[in-house]
Amino acid sequence: MGVRRRGYLVAAVLLALLAPAMALRARVWADPSRLWGEAARLAPGKSRPLINLGVIAIDKEDKKQALDLFSRAIALEPRNAEALFNRGKLHLDAGEYRQAIDDLQMAVAANPGLVRARINLGIARIDAGDLAGAEAELRAALAIERRNPRALTNLAEILRATGRTGEAVALYREALDADPTYSHAAARLGVTLENLGDRQGALSAYREFLLRGANSTADRNAVEGKIKKLEAGMSGSAPDH
Repeated sequence: MGVRRRGYLVAAVLLALLAPAMALRARVWADPSRLWGEAARLAPGKSRPLINLGVIAIDKEDKKQALDLFSRAIALEPRNAEALFNRGKLHLDAGEYRQAIDDLQMAVAANPGLVRARINLGIARIDAGDLAGAEAELRAALAIERRNPRALTNLAEILRATGRTGEAVALYREALDADPTYSHAAARLGVTLENLGDRQGALSAYREFLLRGANSTADRNAVEGKIKKLEAGMSGSAPDH
C-alpha cells in the first residue's frame, strides 16, 4: 500500500470517528438556546451568555426564566447596564414600577448614554405618578437622541397631562416627522386635538393612525369608532344647503 493511500485511509478513519462530535457541534451552533447554554456551562463566571439566554427567554415569552437569568447576570456583574435594563423592562411590563425604577436607575448610572433605559425609566416614573421625574428623564434622553419618537411622544403625554397642550401637539407632530410609522404618536395626537375641539385635525390624525398600522385589533377598532363618531357629529352640525 502506497504512502498516499495509507494517508487517505487514516483520514477516512479519523473523519468517521469525528463525525458524531461534528454533527453534535453543528446542532449546538444551529440552536441559539443550546449555543448560549453551552457557553454558560463552559464559562459560569461570565454574564454575557446569561443575558443572551434571557433575551431568548423573552422571545419565547418565558418571562419568569428571563427574570432569573438577568438576575444571575447581575449577581455576576452588578453594573451591567444591559442586564439591569432588561430586568427593569420586565418589571415595568409587569406593573412593578418600584422595582423597574430601581433597576433602570442603576442601568442609567452604569451607562448614562443608554437612551432606551432613560426612556423606560421615564415611563416607569409616569406610571408611578412622578411626572416631574419622568419629564427630566425624557428630556435627558432627547438631549442624546433629539428625534427619538418614543421619547418625544411620552414627553408630549406629560405636557398634555400638565396643561401644556400646545407644546404637546408640537411634540406629537415632531415624533411623526421623525418616524412616520410610529402610530402611537398619531393616536395620541388625535385624542389631544379632539379634546381641544379640533375635530377636523383629530379626524386627520386618527386616519393617519390607521394608515400607519395599529398595534392591535382592539386599538384599530377603538380608533375606527372615534372616526365614525366624529364624522357623525360633523355631519350633524353641517349647515343645510
